[in-house]
Amino acid sequence: MRLLAALLCLLASPMQAASLSPGGDETMGCTVTLSGQIDRGDSDRLYDYLTDNGLGQGETQARLCLDSPGGSYIDGVRMGSLLTQYGIGTAIPAGARCESACAIAFMGGAWTGEEGAFVPDRTMHPRARLGFHAPSLTVADRSYTKAEIDTAYGIALIAVSELMQLRIDTQFDFADALMLEMLATPPQSLRHIETAVDAAQWNIAVWPLALPDAAAKTLTEIACHNGAAQIWDNGQGALQTLPQDFVNEMRSEYGTLSLTTVYAYADNAARCRVRLSPGWAGLHRIGDVSFPDFEDGQRADLHTIMLYPPETLIADLAPAEVPFEAIPVLFTTEVMSALSCTFPDDRAFIGNVNEFVNMRAAPSFGAEVIREVGKGEVVDILAPSTPRIEPPDASARARCEQACAEPTSPEAQLVLQQCIDDNALWHEVRTTGGTGWISRRFLTRP
Repeated sequence: MRLLAALLCLLASPMQAASLSPGGDETMGCTVTLSGQIDRGDSDRLYDYLTDNGLGQGETQARLCLDSPGGSYIDGVRMGSLLTQYGIGTAIPAGARCESACAIAFMGGAWTGEEGAFVPDRTMHPRARLGFHAPSLTVADRSYTKAEIDTAYGIALIAVSELMQLRIDTQFDFADALMLEMLATPPQSLRHIETAVDAAQWNIAVWPLALPDAAAKTLTEIACHNGAAQIWDNGQGALQTLPQDFVNEMRSEYGTLSLTTVYAYADNAARCRVRLSPGWAGLHRIGDVSFPDFEDGQRADLHTIMLYPPETLIADLAPAEVPFEAIPVLFTTEVMSALSCTFPDDRAFIGNVNEFVNMRAAPSFGAEVIREVGKGEVVDILAPSTPRIEPPDASARARCEQACAEPTSPEAQLVLQQCIDDNALWHEVRTTGGTGWISRRFLTRP
């Protein structure tokens, strides 16, 4: 710190400090707005503003909106650190730009959740601009000695060093690939966040944003691809095509809709789980994407932009404030339209098990086991139109019976899926070893 202060004094030049003002763009939820060139010492001024106004580390989410061409790189890094530490989100309103040092500060946007959990909270309007480049030698327009140029170069290196150390020591979310892209972009250029996969890979929400017009299968393919780009910090590779009957598990509970399918990533078939759930604390998050077969347990934050094909240009998309409730409908209308208590065929495969399922003498897990029926074995459904409803309690029975009677609405479809997941629906089947009962959860269409 002392070395940096001495270097800055050697190259001190007058600059116009950025301004801080309360409020700002209502659409982006601005608590405070920073605009103008970022000058040396502006990170200290931001600290004073936040502490004087009691912002950060409280129950109410604060958000700093940014409109700046950049400026002091070291202050941009320290602003990012400060925002992460205080749990303050960032946003770039429509028509605004946030570039160079401002972009570093933007990436520090965060919300501090339960038990100090860090959640990235940085949002750009589809009509905003966000750009990165390597630090430049910030000097006034005059002649310099070699020693002065070396000093300016040293300041730039210190800024990069602080950013790298910040990524190691804290929960500052700045991906390796973005770091490399930034350092590879000369100061006279900008690496803008331009496409859907750019935003997906580096966990940047784009909001407000209209919903895409695509089938549920396509949306799931795209969400899995963009989610993988974020988890493994790699936006390359082609979109994988899912089989037509692509959903092999669906659950709905506590306001969260989960779809699990098989998706090929890095030449390996792996399950991809897309969970849709409303955001909290004003976050523009619509759920998460994970790959349960990988042991690292990482999840990608899911944003509306991640439902668009990777190469989609953000600037071409229409802004629109869409309620969260409209998003699960995109998936459930098509995927779940065939769900009913009546099994759709008179034959079924055994599925959703590791090796086998027990065929029982009665529709209950407490009933006598007649035989083990192996995964993939074909069974005959004796009465596909008349399943037995055996839920865990009376209230669940009423919900399942009502959904079975009127299964066509999206709400009923979700209830039916929950009844199946809870093993409340049973079918009588015949195999080579006799007849018995198997839960609908383990019966799949041939």
